Amino acid sequence: MVNAITSFLPVLLPWSLDTAFITAVLIYCGFLMKPYLIHIEQLDVKKSLRPKVLIPVIVAAGVYICSIIMCGDINTSVRIFGKHGWLSIPLYMLIGVLGTILYLVIFAAAENTVWISVLCNVFSYIGRYTMVILATHIAVFKAVNLLLDSFNNSLGYAGTLVKVAIAVAV
Repeated sequence: MVNAITSFLPVLLPWSLDTAFITAVLIYCGFLMKPYLIHIEQLDVKKSLRPKVLIPVIVAAGVYICSIIMCGDINTSVRIFGKHGWLSIPLYMLIGVLGTILYLVIFAAAENTVWISVLCNVFSYIGRYTMVILATHIAVFKAVNLLLDSFNNSLGYAGTLVKVAIAVAV
């Protein structure tokens, strides 16, 4: 309700006060999910493929994808909750909750499955250096752009992947 009202403000409020209320609701939803985390943390690929788990995950993923398509672009930091103004707020909340649940389920199943856990270890390792990557990636991207421009070669999406790989390596 408060976010629907603040969506009509012509300016952004300091310290993101205009988005604090919706963020608080999402944090509270996470708090309500806490008792269920023990069940999610025990999932592995074999348990995830059971109909009792797989069907709700597929339904949630379908609703999540449809909500993202219906909602449109989201940028919480500047109070953009979707392309429908304040009417996008419920979809934004649904996307936040379902996305969190889906990512928890997917990564819990991956982490508890031996042959996929290597991927989780890679993400964990990279995550420890997030601040360094964020601090250096712009300089690395500019250097790689200069290098690619000197060859007059536009790689498109592959160029972005090269930049990310080099930024992580650096």
